[in-house]
Amino acid sequence: MSPDGTYNTGIGIVMSPMDTPRRAQYALAGMPPSQPLTITFEPTSTSITGGSGSMTVNNFQSNNPSTDPSGNATLYFGATLTTTGSSISANYDGDISIIIDF
Repeated sequence: MSPDGTYNTGIGIVMSPMDTPRRAQYALAGMPPSQPLTITFEPTSTSITGGSGSMTVNNFQSNNPSTDPSGNATLYFGATLTTTGSSISANYDGDISIIIDF
C-alpha cells in the first residue's frame, strides 16, 4: 500500500471487495505554519499478531506533507504486508511509532 492509496497483491492473491486495503490517514494540527514535515517510522519492520499467527509489516512510506498556513497537515502512509499465505481474516495487532520532525 503506497501513500497515494494504490496497492499490489502477490501472484495468486485475490482480494474481495470487503477486504480492500486502505492507506492510513491522520489529521495533524498545532504545528508551525507552512513547514515541510519529515516523517520517520520506528521500527522500520514489525510483526503483527492475531488470527492465525503473525505477519510482517515493513517498507513504511508517507506522503511527506507540509503544514498549511494554519499549521495543519494530513499525513497519509502505507506499508508492505508479508503473509505466509495461510493467514485468516481476523484482527491483528502491532506497534509502530510515527516521528514527525519540522
